[in-house]
Amino acid sequence: GLKVALKCPNPDWEGNSIFLERFLREEWVGRRLHNQYLMRMMPPQKRRSKYLYLVMEVCRGNNLRSLLEEKKQLDLQQVLDIANQACLGLSFLHNMNIIHRDIKPDNLVLSPEGSLKIVDYGIVLLPDLSDLSDQSELVRWMGSPSYMAPELFKSSRGSYQSDIFALGVSLYELLTGHFPYGRVDPGSPYAG
Repeated sequence: GLKVALKCPNPDWEGNSIFLERFLREEWVGRRLHNQYLMRMMPPQKRRSKYLYLVMEVCRGNNLRSLLEEKKQLDLQQVLDIANQACLGLSFLHNMNIIHRDIKPDNLVLSPEGSLKIVDYGIVLLPDLSDLSDQSELVRWMGSPSYMAPELFKSSRGSYQSDIFALGVSLYELLTGHFPYGRVDPGSPYAG
């Protein structure tokens, strides 16, 4: 059968409605994504009201961050295959009117056979829905600074284009081993 993993919310955020909203949205989104390039989520079997958790497919392989850390050089054809699959996954998300907002090597899992899956729907944006968490002072920006499009540092909510920018930065890093503009740390002037 299908191997699954359980994800539970961080107990430190127990009373924080914004983070709980995001946690529940991650399941809601994940259960609607039926595409070979996207991680699947399943409804839990008879969830008990006392416990909150997500049931998700276990994606075989490693995320691209681990390949970068192992200094495994990918050849151009491998990166083109990854780019093609990631674009197909992003295209599906965008056609569903979903903006991922955290595309980066950590959230791209490559199987031993070379199949790619986009994972982690924790900060997705559904433009047609009100997003209370984006209005919170607790959330300065969404995403990982080194992969974020410039407009996101000016409080933009994110767009299809910002997902494509993040994918471009990720692919550049896979090819060269570094960022196109250098690493952007959360405390840098560009991140605030």
